[in-house]
Amino acid sequence: MVHLTNARWRHLWFTWTLARDPGSRRWYLNPRVPGFWEHVRWFWRKRRTMWIVCAHGKRVGMIHYTRTPRTEISVVIDPGYRGRGTGTEAIRQATARLTRVWA
Repeated sequence: MVHLTNARWRHLWFTWTLARDPGSRRWYLNPRVPGFWEHVRWFWRKRRTMWIVCAHGKRVGMIHYTRTPRTEISVVIDPGYRGRGTGTEAIRQATARLTRVWA
């Protein structure tokens, strides 16, 4: 079972761990691995538009959106949970939340 929880400061280290994963970095617009303080600044800007993806009682990923003239949704799932539909379900839930907020 997948659910989303609002990102909090306590999730900072977890999100930095995900951001450093080489398998995920290749899909980023900027594939360079961020330093810790760079990630702190990024987290400060994104935390209000970010959810932590949880499955079976564990944090397994993050999802965040950027709203400009078009909306971009970014998803990073822990390598051990990829290929199980976790990211797909996280996108479905995030989209439903955004649709309610922006409707």
